[in-house]
Amino acid sequence: MRALRGAGLRTIGGFLTCVALLCAGASPAALASSRRLHGAPPAFRMRALGDSVTAGFGFLSDGTEMSLLELPFCFPEGNTPNNRCSSNSPNRPEQTGPVGWLPDYGLANDVSWAAQAAHAFGLTGTTAFQNLAVSGSTPSNWAHGGYLRPELEQIVDDNPNLTVMTLGANPLLSYFLTGSGAFCAFSYTDAKLRACVTKYITAQRVGPLLKEVVGELLAAPHNHIVVSLYHLAIPSVTLFSAHQVGILFATFNATIAGAVRSLPAYGKRVAVMAPPRFFVGRGPGNYLCPANNALVDGPSHQSDATQDELALDPFVSFCAGAPWIISSDSGIHPNRQGYAQFAAALVALVRQKGWGPG
Repeated sequence: MRALRGAGLRTIGGFLTCVALLCAGASPAALASSRRLHGAPPAFRMRALGDSVTAGFGFLSDGTEMSLLELPFCFPEGNTPNNRCSSNSPNRPEQTGPVGWLPDYGLANDVSWAAQAAHAFGLTGTTAFQNLAVSGSTPSNWAHGGYLRPELEQIVDDNPNLTVMTLGANPLLSYFLTGSGAFCAFSYTDAKLRACVTKYITAQRVGPLLKEVVGELLAAPHNHIVVSLYHLAIPSVTLFSAHQVGILFATFNATIAGAVRSLPAYGKRVAVMAPPRFFVGRGPGNYLCPANNALVDGPSHQSDATQDELALDPFVSFCAGAPWIISSDSGIHPNRQGYAQFAAALVALVRQKGWGPG
C-alpha cells in the first residue's frame, strides 16, 4: 500500500507540474523533460542480511584481520550475538552490548562480498547500500519472533531492488565442530554421515525457516533475492576428514538450495548463487599439480593453517595454492580474496538476470 500511495503521489505531482508548465506556455521539450523527471525510477537499493559469511567475520571495522589471540574474544556468544569482529560492525573483541553496524555498513573497508559487489555496481551511500548481516545469527533470529526480525522488516520497508544473504549454517557448524554433532565423524559410510548431518539440519528447521525469511523479503515489490550457498572450508582443527567435511557442506548446501528452489518466485525474483569451489588441493580431480604432477581438484584455496596440516600427510598427494580463507579462526571464514570470489559470482548472476542497476 505504501508503494502504491507513493506511485500515486508521483503521478499526481507529475501531472500538476505539466499543468503548471502548460499554463506558463512551456515548450514541448520542457514538457517531455518534466515527464522524464517525474517518471524516473528511484535510485537502486541493495541490502544484505544473514550470518558471518555475509557480515565478514574475522575482520575489524578498519578492515584488518583479527589475530588468533583475539578469536576467543570475537567468537559470537549467547542467543543474541552482537556482531563483534565483523567487517560491517564497530563492535571489537570482547565488546558486549547490542548489535552494532558501522555508519557505512562496511562499504568503505571493502571486505564483505556484499560490499565488494556494491562497489562493482557503483553504489555509494547508506540509501543505496546496507549490510545488516550479523555473525552468529541463525534463520530463527530473522524469522517471526527473532531478535533480528525488526531489521528484516526495515529491509522490506526500504523496498530494495536486491537483497543478498548467506543463512542456515548456524548453529549447525558449532554442533559439528565442538558439539554433539562431532560424533557424526565416526560414521562408517558416506550415507550414514549424510543421515547423521541431515538429522541436525531437520531439527533446526533450516529449510522451513529459510523459506519464511525469503518469503517475507518478497513483500517488498521491487526486491530480488539472491541466497548464496556456502564455500568449502576445511577447518585445521576438527574430527572430520577433509572428505567428510566436503559431505557436510554439500548436505548443508543441498538443503538450502532445495528450500529456495521450492519457492514459487524462484527464477523470477529469487535465485541461488554458488561461489567458485574453494579447492582442497587433493584428489580426485583432473588438475595436474606443477609441484608434484599429482592429479588433484585444484591448487588449494584453504587457509594457510589447513594447507600446512594437509601437507603433512605422506600418503596423500597435496597441491598448495593461494589461500582464500583466513587462518585466525582455524580456517573457516573467507579472506578478502575469498570474498572477492563470492562478489564476482553475485555480479555475474545479477547482470545475467538483469537485476542490477542501470
